[in-house]
Amino acid sequence: MSLAQRSQWVEVAAAVLLLLGLGLWLGTQLSHTAPEDIRFGPEVGTVAIAINLLFIAIRTWVRRSTSPGDDFADERDRELGRRADAITMHVFMGLAVIPLVLGLSGAAPVWFVTSLLAAYLLAGLANALIRLGLYARG
Repeated sequence: MSLAQRSQWVEVAAAVLLLLGLGLWLGTQLSHTAPEDIRFGPEVGTVAIAINLLFIAIRTWVRRSTSPGDDFADERDRELGRRADAITMHVFMGLAVIPLVLGLSGAAPVWFVTSLLAAYLLAGLANALIRLGLYARG
């Protein structure tokens, strides 16, 4: 298994853990508070920034774990990355319809924010899984 494939598995694990964390947070909040009464403080922004930093840290760690002279991605890796990113954009656009509909329908802010964050995480998960699928196909 190549280094690029291993890094994709790490991203899959990170996205799944973050989705589980989001589900646990939402379940805990809803068990104590009605959806209309849930307020978002600075911790929501902190979590969003932490998610982005985690994905950046994963990619940076994978790049640094290779030998300094290695080019991380060859032409095949770049082409698979372009194809996966194009497909992932369509996945994210489809998932972004959910928060859009929730926002326009006047749903509680918790549903809008949670669905938008889940769409972002699911798109990241889809990207990693699509890349793995493309690697498997050759």
